[in-house]
Amino acid sequence: SYNGGPEVWSDDMWVEVSPYIKSLSPIDEIQDAVSEFYEKNDIGNKVGVHIRRTDNVKSRENSKLKHFYAEMDKIDHDFFLCSDCEKTKAKVSERYKGRCTVFKHPHKECPNTRQTIRGIKRGLCELLLLGKTVKIVGSVFSSFGTMSSVIGGAPIKRVGHKTITSEKISVDK
Repeated sequence: SYNGGPEVWSDDMWVEVSPYIKSLSPIDEIQDAVSEFYEKNDIGNKVGVHIRRTDNVKSRENSKLKHFYAEMDKIDHDFFLCSDCEKTKAKVSERYKGRCTVFKHPHKECPNTRQTIRGIKRGLCELLLLGKTVKIVGSVFSSFGTMSSVIGGAPIKRVGHKTITSEKISVDK
């Protein structure tokens, strides 16, 4: 929290900051990649899934693959799958063979890392695309899905040990 402002991560905070977040627009390179991938892959009719791994230990320990599988098994849509871990994407894609789409930059291969400019651009493309899905199934203790929800408007449901299964965080309260 900041002095006199709303509590961090509260509904009041999101009401206050979401107009500023929504007013941002990506540079042409990012917007073009997002638009092209969105159209070619029918992202607007998929359920977004964001599985946080690598350096976020708290998220990884509380949002296990079994939690995602339990939620995804109930869904009869195809998925747009995002993760910072290539092994996780491969494992989930194999389980839901033919139903998972993962982002591929249309013009060049981008690494799946936040350590390079190209990797950060890839992550931003995924974040923007995730928010354009029907809904988001996301990891607990990760702001990636929340930001996608705020920017794109897709409701988010977090899965894991520290979650309320009926709780949905939506941009429109």
